[in-house]
Amino acid sequence: MKKTKHKLQKSPSSSSSTKIVVGAVGLAACVYFIGRPKNPQVAAPAKTLLSKVEAKKATAVTPVSSAPEVKQSRQEYIAAVAAERREYTAISDIGLKSLNLTRTGSKLSVPVKLIPVKRWCMAGDIDTMKAAVGDVSKDNILISLEPEDGGQGDSYRTNVLSLYKATQHIFKIDYTGPRDRSFGLHICSDYKNGKSCQPKKMKTHEKISDDRAASEAKRTANLAETKFFFQHVVIAGDRMLSYGTNNFSEKFRSNVSSYFAKNTSLPADELKAALATASITRSVPLEVTNKLIEVRLPYNDPRCVSP
Repeated sequence: MKKTKHKLQKSPSSSSSTKIVVGAVGLAACVYFIGRPKNPQVAAPAKTLLSKVEAKKATAVTPVSSAPEVKQSRQEYIAAVAAERREYTAISDIGLKSLNLTRTGSKLSVPVKLIPVKRWCMAGDIDTMKAAVGDVSKDNILISLEPEDGGQGDSYRTNVLSLYKATQHIFKIDYTGPRDRSFGLHICSDYKNGKSCQPKKMKTHEKISDDRAASEAKRTANLAETKFFFQHVVIAGDRMLSYGTNNFSEKFRSNVSSYFAKNTSLPADELKAALATASITRSVPLEVTNKLIEVRLPYNDPRCVSP
């Protein structure tokens, strides 16, 4: 039996559809070529992201002149730089510290933080206080901030054991004077519930230790009331100023006197008296950090038996 071969026949509908599509494409091409302009413009490429960023930078950097620039001569510039250097040198030479104070009415708030500092085989302020008072757990240590001219200050009480931990206090002082004033930051022994360290006698740490060693009284007995610590501060407006107390050469005293004579209305005799007192105690200079005054009180590391 013969196999019959069947030829594939194209559908009439498929053929007609192809003709329609070809015709439509041809018509569109004719319209495009007839309607386009003779000299077509080439479209400019869009700005890249980098060019936009650079444009913004240029805009931001370009200054807007709101006022005419003040011209300074070379001589004036050199003089200004020299003055700034002299001021910096003067401040650096005396170890000046400054703190802006908060005022409420006539009261100025002076925040002070006491920080014990352990030293190896070296006795310090806390050791001296421990030797001077009989009962180290009793509140017979007075800490005060008082004007050196005898006015009223502020104070609080604590004990020797509490000084081995960092403590903080805010002094409230009444300051309505017309001029800058000297204040003393004191630490003294007080056995009569007083409020002032100002009248206490000043002794060196060596003298206090000698007094304890020579005393025939029991170790639990108190030595005479004594001033252990002193730092001179100056209240100028709403600012507190303090200077270094680890150098008492004639040159240093002269630098301190010159600075305060030039920059404050502090009487020279007050400054002279404060320098004389500070030279006896030789207390560690004050530090100003984190918007408060830091008082560092050294003491011997207990692991060293004989400082």
